[in-house]
Amino acid sequence: MKKTIVLFSDGTLLPSGEGATFRDLELVKGLMRKGYEITFIHAFRGWSNLDMLTKSKFQVILVNPHDYYNGTKVISSILNMLSPDAIVMKNPTEVCSAVYNKILPIKTKIIFDCHDLNNKNYREKPLDRAIDLIAAELSDAVFCITKDIKSELSKFVGKKKKLFFVPATISSNLIQPKRHVGRGHVLGFLGNFYHNPNYEALEWICNKLLPIIKSYNKNIRIHVIGDCPRSLFKKIKSSNVVCFGQVDNPIPYLHECDIALSPMFKGSGFRTKLLYYIASGLPTVATKLGLEGIGRRKCFQFADNEYEMANMCLDLLNSADLRNEKSKDSIRILKRGFLSDNITKHFDCVWNIELESESRSIGNSALKYLNQLIKSKYLSENDIEIEHIARRTPLWLNEIIMNKRFKYNNTNFINMGEWIDLSDPKSKKVLDYNDYVIMK
Repeated sequence: MKKTIVLFSDGTLLPSGEGATFRDLELVKGLMRKGYEITFIHAFRGWSNLDMLTKSKFQVILVNPHDYYNGTKVISSILNMLSPDAIVMKNPTEVCSAVYNKILPIKTKIIFDCHDLNNKNYREKPLDRAIDLIAAELSDAVFCITKDIKSELSKFVGKKKKLFFVPATISSNLIQPKRHVGRGHVLGFLGNFYHNPNYEALEWICNKLLPIIKSYNKNIRIHVIGDCPRSLFKKIKSSNVVCFGQVDNPIPYLHECDIALSPMFKGSGFRTKLLYYIASGLPTVATKLGLEGIGRRKCFQFADNEYEMANMCLDLLNSADLRNEKSKDSIRILKRGFLSDNITKHFDCVWNIELESESRSIGNSALKYLNQLIKSKYLSENDIEIEHIARRTPLWLNEIIMNKRFKYNNTNFINMGEWIDLSDPKSKKVLDYNDYVIMK
């Protein structure tokens, strides 16, 4: 019998402009090839393209954002109608909300897709660490996007067998490596530049790295691929910097580059841009944090500062043979562990895990850690009450709204208490596509 999985999406869904959404869509491709039935419950604010969603091969149900976070009745009604075998949530507050509000059908398992957690964030943001920990304990399975996350969670989560390393992946048909010839001149950087870590990394490239390389190679160019704020574009505008904006498929644009950059100094999770770099055949120069998810390997060049990175870039630009060698080595790594075709094996394991008890309690190791935070006055007892957590606004949402990425931030496209199934032909009568297509 086919398994049914529901994924929750509260940002953009299509077009895919973020690493987290790309991860979801690649995961879905692999699952659908194996016969899984997929539904997205999507908090719709006018940020996704309805034409693209309607033409997708999976079911999409649109809900009012207020109902998405607080509408117990709406989400519960949808889940009871679908009766899924599992739901996948990447926001820990969603997990807490689902448990607190008791919205799950009896036999439905919760999978927490944990991707925003790292040691640095733990020290700086103890409440975020506490919420991730609570969500992991309450879930039936946890998909850890990096091995470091799995290792850290294993110190606290009672049932180690429910932790899985599930990295971001890419479809094998997207592996289209270029053949490097002659001296190179183009550095590529891919990302959503409304996201602060990418924004700051691009400023660093243009203000610190580019001047050093330019002093040796006046023909050097930086190709910037991804959604970029006008304010940032004005700051970095020069004859050596070309901004392409958001594109449907970045690989043809990456083929015009000779090497790729990932100089990240903030953020957490898996650097999805690395998958595109490797698939395009580009050797990558990065900071340690810029390699998160794949890790430091011989095929990647790792630098601590702009001077080291500039020297590595120049060495690669001056040698087509070295670029081809690094490209071949990285593609071997990609094929061994980062293809979406192989991702379903983790779901096969999930079905064998015993369902958490109805009470979904928090284990002793986690409680001990939380009590230590309270005693140290990092947190108050109210901070870690599930009722309080379940109503916490996601930090990424505040970032998007503050940076004014989208023309719309309208939460009233879908009436509260209602939902729209885009696979239903009647939905076309309800939504005016000219008004609701994503716009800047």
